Amino acid sequence: MIRCILLAVLLSHASHAALAQSNTKGVPSPSAIHPIALRDSARIRLFNSIAVLGEQSVGKGRAHVRVIESWGGPAELACDCLLSRLYISVNLDGDELRAYQLPELLDPTLISIGAEKENPVVYLEYGLKTARRQIRVEILPDSIRVTNATHR
Repeated sequence: MIRCILLAVLLSHASHAALAQSNTKGVPSPSAIHPIALRDSARIRLFNSIAVLGEQSVGKGRAHVRVIESWGGPAELACDCLLSRLYISVNLDGDELRAYQLPELLDPTLISIGAEKENPVVYLEYGLKTARRQIRVEILPDSIRVTNATHR
């Protein structure tokens, strides 16, 4: 009889624990997950066009730098090319979040993310295949600075 009571208490406790776990915010049961189709065409385009070109933790204070690309407007060249919007997001050791948008560029490529003089630095290349250009993007304490990087 005591075994039956203990078994009933344990089963009751286990089912309450399972119910509590299934109700934990952000941890629903698989059967409670119901996707919702997005209808906003701008958001759909944005989500389908995003590519992370690279990310790295670098520099003093271990800044996490992420370079993100998304589709831009037409390049209006002889090719069927799109320009790219580039964003540089910076997480300074979890204390401060920043993001910067560069102008639309043709066929951008991330060369590297590193640190110089304790500041994070991103090197990018862009342009026509026959005339590529390089820029250096230095992440400063309160802003970023873009300079020519052909003489690295």
